[in-house]
Amino acid sequence: MDVALGMNYYNSDLVCWEPLIEPWSFSLMLQQNGSVKFGLVVESPHVLNINATPTFINNTIKTLSAWDKEYNKKVQALTTSFSPFVLSNRTGLPLSYHLEHTTGTQEEWRVNDGEDAPIGVRVFARSDARAVDTTMDHLVVNLGD
Repeated sequence: MDVALGMNYYNSDLVCWEPLIEPWSFSLMLQQNGSVKFGLVVESPHVLNINATPTFINNTIKTLSAWDKEYNKKVQALTTSFSPFVLSNRTGLPLSYHLEHTTGTQEEWRVNDGEDAPIGVRVFARSDARAVDTTMDHLVVNLGD
């Protein structure tokens, strides 16, 4: 199969389109090696010219950064926190507790006698359902100092 390829990007500094990949023609061939393995052969008598200019690299970084910010905004909007459990300390002593996660991270809190502490979980809202983040493994409670 013969293929022609070319790609342009918009250079906002010069206010024009510039070639990222200059027009290039090549052929693709699918070859079978043995009974199961396949190989793809790319051949061209022409040189492949890629123009990765500083402007292109800066534009790419800016675009990826903007996409990342938008993605994080959407994830934050879809992620909420609620506390279905409350730890009530009526022991007469202070206690501390931490949540051990499968990721190895620990979050630790202290609850004095007579206080209540909400134990939260993260929930991801989806268009069709809600799913609870199940990375939390254990609640560990220590009584006294």
